[in-house]
Amino acid sequence: MRMLVGNQVQQAIHVAARLRLADLVAEGGKTTAEVAEAAGAHPDALRRLFRTLASFGVFAEDDAGNFRLTPAASLLRADAPGSLYAFALWSGGDRYSALASSNTAFARAGPRSSR
Repeated sequence: MRMLVGNQVQQAIHVAARLRLADLVAEGGKTTAEVAEAAGAHPDALRRLFRTLASFGVFAEDDAGNFRLTPAASLLRADAPGSLYAFALWSGGDRYSALASSNTAFARAGPRSSR
């Protein structure tokens, strides 16, 4: 069943790369709200994105509800050895620009009903 959501996972990873989430949580000790502020993202929408990615092992959530890097998320750091950051940006690039744009806009602004 995971194959049914492959494109959505790809897009979620692309949005995480565009927002540089792996770089922002790499130092640790930041709340989701602090990461959202640094990324220019909506806190609740970002929490949903993190939880989606955590369900696929890309990030991990601690008991306090904060997110940290996993080995997979570490590869999304721009300066990591063997980084997949550029590939994550490309893989959701022009071919998926409308979808990626709306997903990124949602992560930054949240659902329309919360504005």
